[in-house]
Amino acid sequence: MHSRKIIIIALIAIILLAIWRPWRSEEPLRPGLTPGDISPLVILPFETVRVDEDWKWLGTALVDMFATKLNHAHPLRAVRLERLLEKVSPPSLRSGIKLSAEETIGFFQARTALTGRLSTLDEGFRLEIRLLDRKDLATLHQDHFDARTFPALFEAVDSLSFRLINTLDWDTPPQLLATERVTTGSLAAYHHYVMAMEDYIISDDSSLPRAADHLHLAAAADSTFARAYFLLAKVCDQAQALGIPMEPAEEPLVMANRFGDRLPDWERQYARGWQLWLVEGDLEAAVATLSDLSERHRDYAWQEGVPLILGRLLAHQGQWSQAIEQLKSYVQSEQTPALRRALGCGQLATAYQITGNLDGTIEAMERELSLFPGRSGNRYWWVQENMSLALLYFERRETEAVEELLAQAGQLVSNDARGLAMIGMARYKMQQVNRAESLAQKALRREGDLALAHYLRGLISLQQKRCWRAVANFEAACNQEFSWDFLYHAALAHDKRGDQRSARELFDLLVEVLRGEDPLGVQPADQGMLGILLSRLDRRDEALEQGLQAIERFPHPQAKYDLASIYAIQGDKAKAMEWLRLAFADGYLKRRQSRVDFNLECLWFDPDFILLTLGE
Repeated sequence: MHSRKIIIIALIAIILLAIWRPWRSEEPLRPGLTPGDISPLVILPFETVRVDEDWKWLGTALVDMFATKLNHAHPLRAVRLERLLEKVSPPSLRSGIKLSAEETIGFFQARTALTGRLSTLDEGFRLEIRLLDRKDLATLHQDHFDARTFPALFEAVDSLSFRLINTLDWDTPPQLLATERVTTGSLAAYHHYVMAMEDYIISDDSSLPRAADHLHLAAAADSTFARAYFLLAKVCDQAQALGIPMEPAEEPLVMANRFGDRLPDWERQYARGWQLWLVEGDLEAAVATLSDLSERHRDYAWQEGVPLILGRLLAHQGQWSQAIEQLKSYVQSEQTPALRRALGCGQLATAYQITGNLDGTIEAMERELSLFPGRSGNRYWWVQENMSLALLYFERRETEAVEELLAQAGQLVSNDARGLAMIGMARYKMQQVNRAESLAQKALRREGDLALAHYLRGLISLQQKRCWRAVANFEAACNQEFSWDFLYHAALAHDKRGDQRSARELFDLLVEVLRGEDPLGVQPADQGMLGILLSRLDRRDEALEQGLQAIERFPHPQAKYDLASIYAIQGDKAKAMEWLRLAFADGYLKRRQSRVDFNLECLWFDPDFILLTLGE
C-alpha cells in the first residue's frame, strides 16, 4: 500500500513536471515592466538572409539606426526588443528567447512593432521593413530599398524612417531631414548614442549609469557631438531626480551649447534655456526661453518634459501656484510618458505640500507611486517616496496605512543599509525613537551606503544629548556624502559639544552655499532658511529681517514656520508659538513631525507646544 502511494505521487510529479517545463522554457520572462506607456513602437531583430558571416552585424546596426532615427522625431517613442528583454529576463535565459511580433506586442503592450529583413543581391543589399499594428497585426506600412553601397544603405534608413514616421502620423519637424547635421559622421559615436537613448528610456539604477557611459564613449568618438552632450545632461538630471548618484548636468550642458549650431532649432532653444538656469543662474530668462519653446514646439516640449523644468523653475522663484498649474495639466495627460508623469506628480506633491494642501499632496504622491510600483530598479527612489507618503498618513493619524507602507518598504530593502536607514528616518520623525535606533544599528552592521545610517544615529544621539557620539556620526555621514542636513546637524552637534569654532565654520559655509555668488540674490523660498542660519550665528537682527522678508515675498506656510524657528532659536518662546499657530492654521503639513525639529528644541517640553503639534 505504501509503495503504491509512492508510485502514484511520482506519476503525478512527472505529469506536473511535463506540463511545467515547456511553459518555463517558452516563457522565461518575469512581469514587472510595461513600457507600452513610454514606447509605443518596439523594433524586433532584423532577419538576415544569404548574408555572409562577416556582414551579420549589419542586421543589428540597422536596428540601432532605425531606433535612433525614429527617436530623433519623437524621443522615447521607439526601443529595441533586446533592450526591453534585458529588463524582464535573466541573462542566462535571454539568449534563447525568440519572440514573434504578436508575442512582443502582447507582452510589452506596445502599439506597433517593426520587423525587417536584410538580404544580398547580385550587387549590394535589399532592406525590407514591415510595420505591424496592435489590432489584428494589420500591416500599416511595408516597404523595401535596394542599395549597392553601405552609404546608400544608411541613406535607406533615413528614407524608410521618414516614411514610417509619416505612417505613424507623428508630426515631424522639417529639420528632421537634415539628420546628419544634428547627429554625427562617426559610426562608433552613432552606435553608442542609440544604446544610450534606449537606456534613457528604461531609466533605472543600472540603465542610467550605463547610458552615461555610452554617451561618454560617443563624445570620445566625436568631440563635437552636440546631441550626445545634451542627452548626457538630461540623463544626469533624471538620475538625480530618481535618487541615482550621477555627475552634475552642468558640464555636458555647456558642451551641448558650445556646439549648439549642430542642433535643430527646438533642441538648441531647450539646451539654451537649461543653461540659463543651471549654469548662468538667470531664472527669469530661463523661464521666458522655455515658455517660448513650449508655445512654438508644443509636441516636442511635451515629450521632452519641458513643463517639468518650468515647474521646477517657478518653484525656485517661489511661484508655487503657477508651478502647480504648469504641472497639473502635464501629469493628467495620457500623452505624457509614464516616467515623466511620475516625476511630475512628485514635483506637484512638493508644490501642494509647500502651499499647505495635504489632500492634494497625498493624492499626487499616491499617483506617483502607482505609476512606478516598487521593484529592484530605482528602489531607493521608491522607498524614499513611500516613506514621504507614510509621514503624510502619519499627520492624518491613519496608522494602518502608515504601517502598510513601512512593511512594503521593509520587504524591498530588508538587508540593505541605505534602505533600512530610510525606514528608520521615517520612524524617527514619527517619534518612534527606539525602533528608529534599532534600524540604524541594523543598517550600520551592513556593508554599502552608510551615510544616512550614520546621520540617523547622529540625530538620535543628539536628541539623547550624547554630543560626542553625535559629532562622530555626523562627521562620518559628511565624509561619505555632501548633504545640507548632514552639515547643518553636524554644526549643531559641535555647538552643543562646546566647539563653537567648528560650529561657526560650518554655519558660515552653509550661508555661503545658500547665498551663492550673489549675496543679495537669495530666493524668497530660501530666505527663511537663511534667517535660521543667521540666528545660529547670533546675528539676530539680520535673521529676523530675513524671516520677515520671506513672509512678504513667499506667502506660504513654510515661511511662517521658518520665522517661528528663528524666534525659537533666539529663545523667544511666545513669538515662536505665535508664528507656529499661524503656520499650522495656514496649512503647514509637518505639524506632528515638528516634535523632533531641533530648531524648536526650546519648545519640546512646553505643554502648549505639545498640544499644538498633536493637533489637540
